[in-house]
Amino acid sequence: MRNLGTTLDKRAELPLPVELGDVVAFALDADAGALFVAGAGLGVAAYRAADCELLWFVDLRERLPALPPGAGVAAFEHVPELEALCLALTSGELLLLGTAAAAARPGAATPPAPPPLEEVGAVEGGLAGGGWSPDGELLALVTGSARLLLMNKEWELLSEVPLLQQAREEQQQEPVLAPGSVALSWRGDGRFFATATLDAPGAAAATVRMWERETGELHARGEAAAGLLPVAAWQPNGRHLYVACDQAAAEEQHQADGQQQQQQQGGTPAPPLGQAGAALAAQRPAEAEAAQQAAAEGIAHVGAWKRELRRRQAARQAAGGATDAAPSGAVLLYERNGLRHGGFELPPACAIEGLAWSPDSEFLAVVLSEEGDDGLPQQAVQVWHRANWHWYLKAERRYACCAALRCAWDAAAPLLLHLVAAEGAYHQLQFSRQPSVSRRGTAAVVDGATLLLTPLHQSVVPPPMCAAAAALPAPIACLAISDFGECEAVAAVLSDGAIALLTSVEEDLWEETLEEQLEEQPWDRPGPPKLLPRLLALDSPALEAAAATGSGGVQAAAWVDERRLLVLSGIASSSSGLLVELEIDEAAGTATEVAAVDRHVPPVLCAASRPAGGVLLQLRSGALLLYSAGGGMEALPASAGFSQPCPQMAATPGEAAGGDGGAAGGPAAIGLSAGGQLYWGARQLAAGVTSFALRHSGPGGAHLLYTTRQHTLHTLPLAGLAGGSGLVPPQQAQQQAQQAKALHTNFKAAMLEAMRPAAGGATGADVTVRAIEQHALLVAVPPDGVEAVLQLPRGNLEAVRPRALVLPAVAAALDAGDYAGAWQLATVNRLDLNVLVDFRWPRFLGQAALLVEQVPGDQELADLLSALEEGSTAATGGLYAAALPQADSGAPADLGEQQGAAPGGGKVRAVCEAVRAAVQARDPARYLRTVLTSHAKCGDLDAALPAVKAAKEGALQGRAVQGTPTAEEGLRHLQLFITDDTLYACALGMHEPELAYMVVAHSQKDPGEYLMELQGFAAVADPHLRSHAIDAHLRRWPSALRHLVAAGDAHWEAALALARQHGLLRLLLRLTEGNAERQRQVRAAYGEALEARNMPEDAGLAFVAAGQLDDAIRAYRAAGQWRMAFALAAKAGWAEEPRRRMAAGLAEELAMVGRAADAATLTLQYLQNVDSAVLLLAHGKEWREALRVAYDNSRSDLVDTVIAPQAAQTATSLLEDVNENIERVAKYSARLAQLRQRRSALEEALAAADAEAGLPSRQGEMDLFDDAASVANSLISGLSVYTEHTHTGLTSVGSFTSLASTVGGRRKKKQSTKSKSKSSRIRAGSPQEEEQLAQHLLGLAPTAATCAEAGQLAELLVLLGHAADAALLQQRLAQLVERQAEAAADVLAHPPPALALVLPRPQAAALAAAAGPAGAAAAAAALASLPGAELQQRVAAAAAAVREAHWKWDMLRREEGAAASGGVAAGGSAAAPAGA
Repeated sequence: MRNLGTTLDKRAELPLPVELGDVVAFALDADAGALFVAGAGLGVAAYRAADCELLWFVDLRERLPALPPGAGVAAFEHVPELEALCLALTSGELLLLGTAAAAARPGAATPPAPPPLEEVGAVEGGLAGGGWSPDGELLALVTGSARLLLMNKEWELLSEVPLLQQAREEQQQEPVLAPGSVALSWRGDGRFFATATLDAPGAAAATVRMWERETGELHARGEAAAGLLPVAAWQPNGRHLYVACDQAAAEEQHQADGQQQQQQQGGTPAPPLGQAGAALAAQRPAEAEAAQQAAAEGIAHVGAWKRELRRRQAARQAAGGATDAAPSGAVLLYERNGLRHGGFELPPACAIEGLAWSPDSEFLAVVLSEEGDDGLPQQAVQVWHRANWHWYLKAERRYACCAALRCAWDAAAPLLLHLVAAEGAYHQLQFSRQPSVSRRGTAAVVDGATLLLTPLHQSVVPPPMCAAAAALPAPIACLAISDFGECEAVAAVLSDGAIALLTSVEEDLWEETLEEQLEEQPWDRPGPPKLLPRLLALDSPALEAAAATGSGGVQAAAWVDERRLLVLSGIASSSSGLLVELEIDEAAGTATEVAAVDRHVPPVLCAASRPAGGVLLQLRSGALLLYSAGGGMEALPASAGFSQPCPQMAATPGEAAGGDGGAAGGPAAIGLSAGGQLYWGARQLAAGVTSFALRHSGPGGAHLLYTTRQHTLHTLPLAGLAGGSGLVPPQQAQQQAQQAKALHTNFKAAMLEAMRPAAGGATGADVTVRAIEQHALLVAVPPDGVEAVLQLPRGNLEAVRPRALVLPAVAAALDAGDYAGAWQLATVNRLDLNVLVDFRWPRFLGQAALLVEQVPGDQELADLLSALEEGSTAATGGLYAAALPQADSGAPADLGEQQGAAPGGGKVRAVCEAVRAAVQARDPARYLRTVLTSHAKCGDLDAALPAVKAAKEGALQGRAVQGTPTAEEGLRHLQLFITDDTLYACALGMHEPELAYMVVAHSQKDPGEYLMELQGFAAVADPHLRSHAIDAHLRRWPSALRHLVAAGDAHWEAALALARQHGLLRLLLRLTEGNAERQRQVRAAYGEALEARNMPEDAGLAFVAAGQLDDAIRAYRAAGQWRMAFALAAKAGWAEEPRRRMAAGLAEELAMVGRAADAATLTLQYLQNVDSAVLLLAHGKEWREALRVAYDNSRSDLVDTVIAPQAAQTATSLLEDVNENIERVAKYSARLAQLRQRRSALEEALAAADAEAGLPSRQGEMDLFDDAASVANSLISGLSVYTEHTHTGLTSVGSFTSLASTVGGRRKKKQSTKSKSKSSRIRAGSPQEEEQLAQHLLGLAPTAATCAEAGQLAELLVLLGHAADAALLQQRLAQLVERQAEAAADVLAHPPPALALVLPRPQAAALAAAAGPAGAAAAAAALASLPGAELQQRVAAAAAAVREAHWKWDMLRREEGAAASGGVAAGGSAAAPAGA
């Protein structure tokens, strides 16, 4: 569906030296921009391709006087690897000509030195042809004696084989290949090459052979075909080899074979083959006769191309015989194995001179020679393209008075074709693929002299099929479609310079136009009927003068208004263009020139008609000019032009375009550059775009659609783009381009991009983006519709409906009250049906009756209700919010919006109630499914199933109306979205066995399995027991308990057991209110249940309520509540001895759980044992209470025998722990500093290496959304500072004699290390080592309990006369506090990456959108140097714990200036200095 538009049509004359002669070959150096030509006089000239300036000329006969007189050029090719031209002469010489002088600049002080010439070898027998491999490593040569040589670029002969591959005794004479009888072409990958040769002088057909690169052996021999020419080109992608064929020769051979067969066998001569038969006749010998019979009788064949040939032949024969036409040339396709694979025909009376494939394997250039009308030789070049199993002639250029023409595609510039004539004419043609689609959606496809017209608004028909075809007298050069009037018009400029006009009868009704033409003029030509255009009589002096001077052909055409056509042409040897405005008079059949501009017209890249009139002209710089009727030219502002040339351009629709190119609205045009950048004026919309199209009108206004290299289709409203949304800032566009480039070069970045979960679901969350087939391109978006037409790589078409187009149409229908249309759009396009309710919410609640009226189907309404979900698809952030029009804040709210949401629930319940009320007001029985769904969506199955039951009872009673849903249909509808088990349980829970059986009968379950169960329930006579059995079966235990209690006292024990088993004792308490005995039993059972649940204190209260004091004492004792236990024992009248035994047991139990004070109290009060009490207090670290009890009971001896030894042991242990932790703080701090230094050095080394290698900064490449990015900085390798005997586990100490946690140490621990967590160990050299060290450092802070214990212990030591020891303990603890606080402050100042602040994902995305990825990366780097919130809270909590505990005694502080023990000052807290 895409035609070839001409973006460059430049003609010039090469200043050929006299000694050069006629041009016989040329070569290109795309890197240097040089053109090299070889002449018949054995001269080589180099030109600058931009201005055709002669750089140097070499006369080979002058440089090599020994060359024979008849020598000519057999092969001529530029080899970039050798920076030289390789020439193979027919006399056998192999020459190498350096091309370094081709880079000389014009205006140089001295002329360039003659290029070096080297004769690298000579071949006996001469050379007939040759060619270099695509990689420049091998040279294949065909000698005049039919030998095939393979040489490398060091000129070493690798292989030499006979070309004809025949036994010597079979050869009648020595083979000789004449110049021009050999064609050699390499496959794109260089593994094979092919030759097409005339094996003997006067041979009727060439022979095709495929050769292997590695061995030089024959790989395959092509099928013989009459008329084959030594003209071949292998498709660069390696798919097929294309060989030219002269069917005139094939016809002559067929006639000769037929006459010979008649003479030998007698009978009727063979019928002429015609254009189809000639192609079919050249089969393998075994199939020749069958092929001729098939050609004569039209028998079907499996090949698609052969079916096409038969169709053409049958059409000609049906039209009265088309075999009178002159035979044409053809291009045949060969596979690598030598088998034929179809082909295509060329215009008649033409001879094929050359074939050339474009580097992308899409277009084949064919050079033809023919005789002009004046009898002079004429050359033509045609560009062919294959799609959907059809060959299209996309472009043709004719050259009069031209004896020979050669062509080659540029290797660097896309679709740039170079042509050089023998006389020295140099022509550059650059094409661009552009769809020719009108604003109404009519696609025009060029196929040579046939124009295929298809109104895509009416039908989507892929070419070569079409709605109507137009037959023109010559191939089309360019065309323009007019949308200004009520009827479409197509003006086509033909390759011979004529202008043809086609006009539809009405709008885009081209099929009706053809029908009217057939009514007026019956079709009497071969083939199917076609539209006949009106050939206009051209009256244009400017165009006639340009044609007379041989200027460039017509480049483009565009309609200025309804009756005027602007034609763009080039002027030879001039940088200015020619603009000619023609007035089209269809009635008179004339095209009259009304204005011509030929001065100061910059080279034009392309043109596009404006909807408001005039033509937009894009210059090669991307700037825009506005051409108005009468020859007016106006330069648009820079903001309206493009930043770079855009070969594909479309004018902005009238409602979105500004009057002056962008001031009042959007810019004047949208363009797509060759690199994939999509521009609207100077603003870039997207990158990586492959195609775009505009929908000019329809719901939601004009829209822009484009496809990307990521195989996605984007749909954007132009109104939103005009407001600035959807535009890519320049910095972000540049960043996107860099990231896209990095993904191809950086493997790690590509992996991260592919592994990110958001990459796959991006298109699913955005309604403006949808996935499409790979390499699909946009063709058109017909107006007033919701379809976009895509062309797939195979050539067929696909119509898709983007949701960004469907949703505005749904919104427009809803605003118009057309619920039927909105419903149709939503269901056909598989939208979320919630949008019908959510749009303009809560308007729907007031229009539910309108919906029921327009969508009367019960099933449709039920589907709507079943799709309802809470939340809104239309609100901000909703699924469809981006594509739906927002409410106008200035517009008054309608009735539905004034009512507000219905009370009593959310959206689902409100909509269900509104629709239920609407259907019940009409006919509830008719809308049974809707009613059931409305109840079920609200969770009211208890209300839905009675409706099923009522419908069933009505049917049994004969009250059902014909056409209304039955109860069975309603039940089956419920089973669609509610499980059978749920419905069965609900029906059974309603205590309706009949309804439950009905559910089972219409489910996938076996009714027999449930019948016995239902019969068992029905057999229970007591209704309460029946209900209890049903509830117990359904595990509805509260209801089962109620029914069991209601069944009477006979079932009390069962009720109590049920309550115990399922934890329903509190419910049973409520059910037995008023019955004291039952209450007591329940409370007692409740106490036992609480004891079983390890809640002894609650159990004790329950036993007290039940009056069971002994059980309550047991429960309180188990809870450790000794006071309540002794109170209840006194109330129960226990004797002294039982209470003493209970006191002894309780004291032991309390001491074991660490409640030393309570155990000592019991021992003193009930056992009067002072020794045990003091011992318990000393072990519990209750030093003050131990002293009080000892001295209060006149037992001062216990201070020396019990308290003092225990205090000394505890002080020693605590002091050792403090000293060890001080050492750990120092060791961990040193290791942290070392790791931090190594990490910094590694980062600097990596940055320096990246800078030296020219790589982008790692900070810029860092993924802001990657959670592992912060950990990556800690990947430090190196040896650990820990030795093998160093213990690196984390030990949690539960006693009161040490800190909360310690790491390492010299003292042996009694606890086993097997239970230590592996995650808490410091693994030296691991990525987490820095984080683990920081965590352990923070864990070395003394707890509040430790500090308080040290304070009491110091007080006791002073009392015992050990003030020095007390001072040492306090000072060492102060030293630990100070050192740990310094280490914590260092961690806060230099947090490890895992403990630093991380930029959250939403904030990072917002910052990247506002300041760009570079700004967001800088912000993330700044945050990485700040501590995280968790780290700050932990340090603050440790400091607060030390401050709150009272452990500092002023008298134990060291004096100012005095040296403390160990050389370290003692301190009071982490904040205050020592000695304060």
